[in-house]
Amino acid sequence: ASVPSGTFAHEEEAALLERAQAKSALLIPLLAHGERMGIFFLASEVTNLTEEFWAPFAHTMATQIGQALALTRAFTRVTSSERRYRALVEYANDAILIATERTVVVEANRQAGDLFGVAAVDLVGLSAVALVAPEHHPTLQALLGDLGSHGGVRAPELPMRRQDGSTFVADVSVAAVSLDHEPMHVIIIRDVTEQKKLQAQLMTSDRMASGRYAMAGGLST
Repeated sequence: ASVPSGTFAHEEEAALLERAQAKSALLIPLLAHGERMGIFFLASEVTNLTEEFWAPFAHTMATQIGQALALTRAFTRVTSSERRYRALVEYANDAILIATERTVVVEANRQAGDLFGVAAVDLVGLSAVALVAPEHHPTLQALLGDLGSHGGVRAPELPMRRQDGSTFVADVSVAAVSLDHEPMHVIIIRDVTEQKKLQAQLMTSDRMASGRYAMAGGLST
């Protein structure tokens, strides 16, 4: 749920934002295998988190955090934040890249390697922009340019390019974060190629059905 949104009583929303010293906030359930692990609370005193692109990004992060929390319960000892962070990245369902402000990839999870058809370590040192289909480089660069004012951006249908030259369509979310006091970009990539193909097939089927219905209606008159 977003705050403010009217989901809760006005007094409750105002009290929550006042305690968080924030202008807006998002509350997303943390779930893992159907079990509620807690609440992912994202708040900002500057950015308007009720804007539509923030909710999908927050849901994606909440899903990954929920999975990571479930995994940490299975660990006999979790002694450092680094281990928790690596569990979050490595066991996520989506491809995740950590890149510098200059878009140089410094870390990639196994899913990122699988998605781009290489070992994850082979993505390190590459420019994240180079992973986008060349004709769409300006699109990603424009998105990254918006990070300064929004803190997080999303491209729901961005063509990406694998190392072998093949392409796929991805839902890409980028967030500006600080890791060890150094500004970084967290890039989450989800392959939606098959989903888009299915949507196109359904639209074609609907148009054909509508055409047949119109023809049948014309013949009957």
